[in-house]
Amino acid sequence: MRNDKRPTLGTAEKKVLAACDINDPLEVKNALLQWGQVVWLDAPPAGLGEISLKVNTEMQDHIQKLNSHLYSNHPHAWDAGEFKSVFVVTAKNLEKKTNKAQQAQGKLQPLYKL
Repeated sequence: MRNDKRPTLGTAEKKVLAACDINDPLEVKNALLQWGQVVWLDAPPAGLGEISLKVNTEMQDHIQKLNSHLYSNHPHAWDAGEFKSVFVVTAKNLEKKTNKAQQAQGKLQPLYKL
């Protein structure tokens, strides 16, 4: 049983997707920040800008659109459906990278090289 209140990766991803489904940009931002805290435990991002630095270019563009929509005096159009699609691909790719890195770390080197 987990003692901390940090959600699992699956739960964090579901929150982002649910926020997209209800087309709530502020909720997407909050869920995305929570997701970032789970994905990058060793250096959790403090804001959307920091998440943007850690993801692919397409996701960066969508985070910028979300930021602009939330904080601009003249909000730009923001499409929750597009954001959701790009997020799903980004999350899967990051999960694959993380799994490969964990597998590589889990392999023990032989004690004696022959």
